[in-house]
Amino acid sequence: MLVYDGDPERVATILPDLEMSPVTPILHFTRRLLTDKGWHVRVALWPRDERDGLPLPFIEEALERAGTPQMHLAVGFSAGTRGLPAAIERNLPGIWLRPLLREQRIRDAVGAILEPSLLVGGTADPQWDGALDRPSRCQSHEVKDADLALEVPGSVPETMKAMTRTLKRIEDFVDGLEH
Repeated sequence: MLVYDGDPERVATILPDLEMSPVTPILHFTRRLLTDKGWHVRVALWPRDERDGLPLPFIEEALERAGTPQMHLAVGFSAGTRGLPAAIERNLPGIWLRPLLREQRIRDAVGAILEPSLLVGGTADPQWDGALDRPSRCQSHEVKDADLALEVPGSVPETMKAMTRTLKRIEDFVDGLEH
């Protein structure tokens, strides 16, 4: 677990993907946004030998080890969004980057969200389903032409514009949690 010290009453647990580094641009800047706002941020590191997917006990342990802060935010990216059901069980708000919406368990969990949550996906990502009906407490941000890394293939300038808009949306969501 990588830990970035901040306010112990505002804790964010980041659940990265298995294949992509926790310093992939969207996670790096989301983490920076949270630390810049004074949050205590914990980034889970997964065992290297997990080829068949991320075992739920690792996800649940990462969420449990945060203790009981006043505010605990779950942030999942791709395979890390398999933590969405565990976050719902713990009544945690969440930011779900590239949620695996084609997995029935994740789709069902999205339908059960009661705490404030933000889903972020790209229109060029086969896992994203922009037409998915979302509960009223679940917000959505769709990134036009973005792929599975939430980047626009073939265009650094368009990727940077999309990243800026996405991070602003994440910042607005986090600010809403704090008020």
